[in-house]
Amino acid sequence: MIRINLLPVKQARKRETGLQQVILMGMTLALALFIMVGYNFKVDGDIDALQEEIQRQEAEVARLEKIIGEVNQYEAQKQKLLAQLKVIEELEKGKSGPVKVLDALATGIPKRVWIESFQENGGVATIQGFGLEMADVSEFLKALEKSPHFTNVQLKYTENVPQKGLQTFRFQLTTNVNYAI
Repeated sequence: MIRINLLPVKQARKRETGLQQVILMGMTLALALFIMVGYNFKVDGDIDALQEEIQRQEAEVARLEKIIGEVNQYEAQKQKLLAQLKVIEELEKGKSGPVKVLDALATGIPKRVWIESFQENGGVATIQGFGLEMADVSEFLKALEKSPHFTNVQLKYTENVPQKGLQTFRFQLTTNVNYAI
């Protein structure tokens, strides 16, 4: 026997399944759209937070650069003051240096040697004088060489010159003078 189904059950099922698929597809699309919109908001929030952090860091960098500039000014001022202190120290040494040099010269002169002139120019002194014997002049040169205030002591000349009935030895020497000691 042939059966004929006159009820539209298959078509209704197909429609119902198609409708379910459309609804499921729509819900899937809506869910995907919701997830994308949520992710977009999250990324936008992250971007905003990072931009705020960048602005804070740039402000901190600007503040630190200002501090570094001040520190550099203080360092330059410190160097300037140190240079001024060095000049003051050199002036102090220069003030007491000649006294020490002349004291060393006075203590190094033997009893039978006399100095007629002492000229200093640019740290080099020229000393002229006379002694009763050549040994006295030699002793004077050795005393100058031992002194830390005189370096590179060189005898330029000696000559035998009679003076007031005595035989004397006139000399001239050059030496470097160190006032800083």
